[in-house]
Amino acid sequence: MLREAHEETGLTGLVLRRFLGEADFPVAERDQIHRRRFYHLECPGPPVERWQHYERFPGDGTEPILFEFYWVGLPDGVPTLAAGHDAQARA
Repeated sequence: MLREAHEETGLTGLVLRRFLGEADFPVAERDQIHRRRFYHLECPGPPVERWQHYERFPGDGTEPILFEFYWVGLPDGVPTLAAGHDAQARA
């Protein structure tokens, strides 16, 4: 899980603080259920306010994807995210 967080954000030294929970999300167009797990990770030291990072190996085998990241406050600062990825912040 920490490896995945690093691969997708570029952040190093992340610390796992606790497991927050899991939830199932139906994907109607694929007739599937995706189980998502949510964790509290801590970024040691003063993090940069914004940064960009390429996910070099997307799971669907396509070209690298450029992400632009920024920090928000919980829970009110969390924007609505695609496919329910914001669900735990609103729980």
